[in-house]
Amino acid sequence: MGISDTTPRFGWDSRGHGAIREGAFNRLPQTPLKPFLQESRPFIAASDDSQDIYHKGPHHFINLELPVNRFSGNGPLPLDFIFRHFNPNARQWLAGLWQNPPGNGPALPQGETVVTATLTAYRDTRRLMRQVIETQDAGQKETLQLALSDAIGRLSHYVGDLFMPLHSTTYHDWPIHPAFPQSGIHAFLEQAVLTPNDLAQLANPPKTSPLPELTAETLEPFLKRQVLESHLAVYDIVQAQQTCLANPWAAANPYACSTALRTAFRPILLSRMTRAQETLSALLNLAWQQANQQPQPQQKTPRK
Repeated sequence: MGISDTTPRFGWDSRGHGAIREGAFNRLPQTPLKPFLQESRPFIAASDDSQDIYHKGPHHFINLELPVNRFSGNGPLPLDFIFRHFNPNARQWLAGLWQNPPGNGPALPQGETVVTATLTAYRDTRRLMRQVIETQDAGQKETLQLALSDAIGRLSHYVGDLFMPLHSTTYHDWPIHPAFPQSGIHAFLEQAVLTPNDLAQLANPPKTSPLPELTAETLEPFLKRQVLESHLAVYDIVQAQQTCLANPWAAANPYACSTALRTAFRPILLSRMTRAQETLSALLNLAWQQANQQPQPQQKTPRK
């Protein structure tokens, strides 16, 4: 879709993932982990970026959908279907599922998803941190540090994907405007919303904001809740698009509509990306704490 000004625009592409990653590192408390992250930045970034190039698959997404109103046609999704499917009443109903008891809600889809990919990368990160701490051999430590950089890059990428609203739905792309049926909203969100200044501010967040408090027991319920929040943000995106196209002047002028949509989508993206940063920071901090815990000695069962 056309862009009505000359300001460079970005979104949830590799630069957006990079801003999430850098901001998460900067949010971490001062521990011996921070110098390692600083030294390993190029390797971590390469691992993060490579996930979309060499490791494509269902583990980048999770499909949370109401079991009604399935679209069975071919080609681009019609906007009228999207507006009916992601309606305010459905949003309210879905949000209510998670309120009693708080944060529980329905079971997530089974199989490979962005949640399982995040948990796998987290466990790999925690295990490799422990091995790096314990290993005395210099050559082996260097090999483990490279493997740890790769695991942290994977963790960073899948946390970013988990917070991207359109990675939480089967219907992950549809036209941004009726005049441009081949211009999808997914690419618009990834490439045409945020400015360089937005990304710079994301990469250098205030140090005073607290991190989510996570434990081994609360980790999975927390990620489950974040998936729901990402999915509810799809409804907010659709509502903003529907409001824009309801304006006759904007509906007849795609460039005016694109400007209005950037304004509406920007706070949604910034909020989700900030939350992704906080979560990645909290996961790295939790992995570091657990890696430094001394294993509890096993108690011997007395002989009878």
